[in-house]
Formats: sequence, C-alpha cells, structure tokens
Amino acid sequence: PVTSWTNPEEAFLIVEKGIRQVVDALNEERRRRAAVELERQQELTRLRQQQAEAERLAQAQKAAEQRQQAQAEARRLDQERQHQAQLAAEQRQREQEAERLQQQAQQAEAERLRQAQQTAERQEQERLRKAEADRLQQQQAEAARQAREQHKQLAVERQRQREVARQGQTGIGRRRALQIAGLGGVGLIVTIATNGLRTKKPDASKPPAIAEPPTIAGSSPDDLSSVDIQSVNVDATGTITERPSGQVSAFRETLDNNVGLDMVQIPAGEFVMGSPAEETGRDDDEGPQRTVTVPRFFIGRFQVTQAQYEAVMGQNPSRFKGADRPVEQVSWDDAVAFCEKLSGLVGRTYRLPSEAEWEYACRAKTTAPFNVGPTLTTDLANYNGNESYGNGPKGIFREETTDVGSFPPNAFGLHDMHGNVYEWCQDVWHENYEGAPTDGSAWVDGGDQAQRVLRGRSWFNLPVNCRSAYRVRYPRDLIYSDVGFRVVLVPA
Repeated sequence: PVTSWTNPEEAFLIVEKGIRQVVDALNEERRRRAAVELERQQELTRLRQQQAEAERLAQAQKAAEQRQQAQAEARRLDQERQHQAQLAAEQRQREQEAERLQQQAQQAEAERLRQAQQTAERQEQERLRKAEADRLQQQQAEAARQAREQHKQLAVERQRQREVARQGQTGIGRRRALQIAGLGGVGLIVTIATNGLRTKKPDASKPPAIAEPPTIAGSSPDDLSSVDIQSVNVDATGTITERPSGQVSAFRETLDNNVGLDMVQIPAGEFVMGSPAEETGRDDDEGPQRTVTVPRFFIGRFQVTQAQYEAVMGQNPSRFKGADRPVEQVSWDDAVAFCEKLSGLVGRTYRLPSEAEWEYACRAKTTAPFNVGPTLTTDLANYNGNESYGNGPKGIFREETTDVGSFPPNAFGLHDMHGNVYEWCQDVWHENYEGAPTDGSAWVDGGDQAQRVLRGRSWFNLPVNCRSAYRVRYPRDLIYSDVGFRVVLVPA
C-alpha cells in the first residue's frame, strides 16, 4: 500500500507515473491495434476494390467477348445471307439457263418438226407429182393404144369398104355401101370414145357424198332442239355393218354475219379413259387406264370453221381457205383468246375441252380404237390413207383439210373427231395418267407447262395416230396447217 511508503508524495508520483505508463502503454497498444485495424480495413477495402475492379474488368471483358461473339455471329449471319443470296442467284441463273436451253431445244424441235413436215410435204408432193406424171403417162399410153386400135379398126373398115365395093352385084350400090361402111366407122369411133369416157375415174380426193347435217333450231342451252343423226359402224375390214340412227339435243349460238356455232349436249356419264395394252399402236402415255366421271356439257358439233373464227376474231390465218373448212394455223393461245372473246360476245362461258371431255365425246360410249369400230377408212374421215390400220383398207391422201361435216357423225352427233385437224385441249402435258383427275376436269397442275395436249390428229397423219386414245403435245405457241380446235360450253 502507498501508505506504507516512506514518502507518500513520492509514492503517489511513482504510482501516477506507473499508471501513466500503463495508460500510455494501453493507449499505445490501442493506437497500434487501431492502426493495425485501420491497415486491415484499408487492406480489406483495397482488396474489395481490387476484387470489384477485377469483377468490373471481368464483366467488361465478358461484355467485350459477348460483343465480339455477337459481331462474329452477325458477320457469320451476314456471310450466310450473302452465301444464300449468291446460291439463289446462281440457282436463278441456272434455271434461266435451263429455261433458255429448254426454249432453244423446243424451238429447235419445233423447227425440226416444221422442217420434217415440210420435207414430208415436199416428198409427198414429189410423190404425187410423180404419180400424176405416171398417171398422165399411162393415160398417154392408153390414148396411144386406143389410137392404134382405132387405126386398126379403121383399116379393117376400109378393107370392108373395098370388099363391099367389089361385091356390087349383091344389089347394094357402091355409094350406099360406102355410106354403110362409113357409118360403121363412125359408130366404132363413138363407141371407143364412149368407152373412154366410161372408164374415167372420179375425183377420189372429194369425200363421199353424205346427207347434209340437219339444221338446228334451238337458240340456247335452255332452248334445245332434237336432232336426228345416223352414225356408222364398221367391221375389222372397214366394211360398214350398220348405220344406227339416233337423236341428240343441240342449239345454235348465233354469231356475226349470220354465222352459227352448233353446240351438242353431251350427257353425263362414266367411261374408261386411255387404251388397253393390247391395242395396236398404243403408246405408254395412253395409260394407265382409269374410270373417269364426266358431268354434262356442250361441245362443238364441228371443229371451229374459218367463217366462225373470222366472225369472232376478225381474221383468218388458215392455209387451206374455205369458209366451212376448219380454221388452222392457230396456237393454243389463239384458241383460248377465241373462247374468251366468244364468251364476251354471247354472255356465256366458252372454253377448250378438257382431255377427258374430248375423249369421252369422241368415243361416244364405244371402246374400240375408233368410234366407228376396230379400224378406219378414208370414206369416214380425212387422214393419210397411204397406210391402213389393222385389217382395214388403205385409202387416199387428200393432203388438205375438208369442209366440216363431210363425213358421218359419231353416236353423240359430232363430226371429224378423227382426222381433218388436231384439236387443242386445256390440259398441260403429262407423260401418263398417274395422278390425273377422275372428275372430267382439265389437268393443269404440274407437268410441262410449256406443252399443251392435242387430240384427234389430222389430214396429214396415219390412221394409227387418229385413234380415240391417241394423244400428242405441242408448244402452246406453235402453229401448223393441221392444228385447229373445237369449243366447250359448261351449263350454268
């Protein structure tokens, strides 16, 4: 205790000094700890700042990387778009080139066909000229033979005259005998000339005379006339076996200049379209056969004539001129334009037939290769008769169109469904009937859009190509002197 110290005052000073030393030591320790804590806090702050800076830098770097990735992705997408655009441009260029080549090929094929047709026409003309020359030569030879025969007979008659003159004792005077002999000579000459006239051949190029197609009085689809018709059936040799009679309903559409367009009503029904595998001359594009259901419609009784075309279109492009001959040298587009203009003139909708409608109308409930039977003759249609079909006969080659209605109608009352001129149809060309409609409508999707179907064949073609099932394609803008059309009206 301080009180035990000798000098209390000094003791208190020592105690105070000790306390101060302890306090100073404590303060120093507190300051040191405070400094250490401050330094630690500052270090923590610095570390946090460094960590925050590091995170900021990391975020900035990540953002930069993301921006770079986004820029890289944008560049990639842009390059991809450019690549796709380049591919599309190259594809368009290839398609344009392919289309150009196809057009060139079509033009070349059309030119080849035209040249082939011209060559065939020249060859046929040369053959006909040669045949005509041979015929004239034969006529001249026959005339020379007849002249020789005539001279021989005249020599015989002169000998008779001399014998009669020498036999005057018979009571017949010389003058009378000469008169009798002279009359005999004249009679012989007249007989020779008459025989020559009797053996003169008729003009085979003209169709055989048939009854004039009856006039139609009905004036609209709601005002129909019953028309008497007489069709023809033949056997395998082309011999007519029967001439069935019947009636059809029809009306006449009046055009300008008193020109009429006869339209026949075709009843609704089903038929097997195409040809069977065993049919002579069959092509693969005529199958597979299928059953088609066709609604009621009206179709032209005849192929559109030059008078009808001129009444509607104001022009006549045909090669073989004649008001009642079918119009030819018309493209598919020309035929469609005619239908559109006709529709506007009469207020009813006309169009080209579908391929199914055409074959249904052509067959007229028959199943043979032709609507007349198993073969065809040039007395029943206008085609190249230099070859026959099946066991049928050969015929003549008229080398031109004939007036519509020159040959008997089929059982639906339609004329020239075989031969005379090709007939345009609505349909786009397809290589066969796989996927074709079965409701009688035109097949206008897919296929070769530049090619359209034609049916019926023409004066230029052989009978195998005039069959009911035969089909062919032409570019829609092509024109030939054996290509025409007939029209269809769909009931309202």
